[in-house]
Amino acid sequence: MLFNINKKCINTCEKANMMNKNLLLPLAIFTAISSGCATKHATSYPPFTPEIIGKNSAGIKYTQKTDTLFALVDSFSSKNTIYDSATVFESKFTLQKQTLNRINKTIPQELPLYSGIRSFGFGECVDDTFTGLLQDVIPHARYTFQHNIDKAACASGRSIFGAPLQSAIDAASDDLDKAQGNIALLIISDGYNLSFRAKSAAKSLKEKFADRLCIYTVWIGNKDEQDGQIFLNELSELSSCGETVSFADIESSKDMGRFVEDMLYKQAPFVPVPIALRDSDEDSIFDNKDLCPGTPKGAPVNQYGCWTILGLEFDFNKASIRKSSESVLNPSIKILKENPYLNIQIEGHTDNKGSDNYNLILSDRRAEAVKKHLIMHGIKARRLSSIGMGESTPITTNETDEGRQLNRRVVFTIVK
Repeated sequence: MLFNINKKCINTCEKANMMNKNLLLPLAIFTAISSGCATKHATSYPPFTPEIIGKNSAGIKYTQKTDTLFALVDSFSSKNTIYDSATVFESKFTLQKQTLNRINKTIPQELPLYSGIRSFGFGECVDDTFTGLLQDVIPHARYTFQHNIDKAACASGRSIFGAPLQSAIDAASDDLDKAQGNIALLIISDGYNLSFRAKSAAKSLKEKFADRLCIYTVWIGNKDEQDGQIFLNELSELSSCGETVSFADIESSKDMGRFVEDMLYKQAPFVPVPIALRDSDEDSIFDNKDLCPGTPKGAPVNQYGCWTILGLEFDFNKASIRKSSESVLNPSIKILKENPYLNIQIEGHTDNKGSDNYNLILSDRRAEAVKKHLIMHGIKARRLSSIGMGESTPITTNETDEGRQLNRRVVFTIVK
């Protein structure tokens, strides 16, 4: 359509179009313009890319708060009038459907949600009860929801009693009997000529579902129609958990994302992790049992959280590393290369077989052998030191073969 036609001009424009079916299009357009009917080129929403919502980020975790979303769409004749702003010039009814569609696209597909839709108004677009069920409460599916939005084909009819929102709310009360968990009632309207009885119906709905119900409203109206916004705000305030926004408030993808996120999610309460259950260096040893805090990620550790090389074999009574066990050092070499500013002291430990002095000398030689192996594999010598601890610091009993094997070890200690 080349021009949008204001409702005050509809009759005049229709006459202009019917004056002579054989008139050329420019003449028909000229007649419409001379009648004051043509205003602006139709402009609608720009292309939309939905925001990702409900995702945990640094310091913030989200949990689902709404289990059922039920939308009420205004099909009263006032929706045929134009919403006119600096960026959008379109019929309110079209914008209502586009807004609901954008909400639909923003809802994460993996979210376990139920949804339903009703319209309210008069005339051929709804039935004789003044409200029509477009989608019963069913598991939410993006395509199905969009298809049912499109069932709201037009806006029509007038009444001295105002738009029958109360009829839709009363009907929704029965629809929501099958709703799961917490409910978000979403009303999209310009708020024009809504019956005062709608507030009573909303109060009754709130009393029925109590804390399970939150009322959200989206006002699609012009600056000179703010009475409608005030009325919609009064409806949302009936539930302490609701919100009223205008079309302009949620026109951008980012703002739409915030609105939908607030409607469907809440921030999970912060629960401090008990010290006994913290693992600050992520080595699988809780802090209260970790004797070596700050171990680099991925380093092999013992039951006390200390960077420990087990399974490293030396020739009997010698300090030379057996070729078959050199690969045991590979993960630690990788970590040292990934952390070039990390300096370590290499400690050699033995079991209690042999004299104290012999074990001290042997452990020192074996620690030095590990140091040389690391240097040969690209670790700078200035980052390394070595020391023999002998049998002085066992981590378990020396009375069993298994215990002695655990005590024969090499430990890397970070030097600050």
